[in-house]
Amino acid sequence: MQSCSLITTEANALMTPIHDRMPVILDPAGCDQWLDAEEPANDLLTLLKPFPPAELAAYPVSTFVNNPRNQGLKCIVPA
Repeated sequence: MQSCSLITTEANALMTPIHDRMPVILDPAGCDQWLDAEEPANDLLTLLKPFPPAELAAYPVSTFVNNPRNQGLKCIVPA
């Protein structure tokens, strides 16, 4: 069975006006560290932090995105 998990952390300054949590986003080095089976669990916990807000963008989208049956680029077109 294939599965996945979405891990959240506290919101950064960009996301705080939208929600109090955000997904953990790993940079390439963090991805390598996360996938390393030899990495101590305590070291991995340091990766679970808000992503730098300067490296993200936020913009309003249509309420089309509110229905989980809706898929595709229309979900991310700026409103």
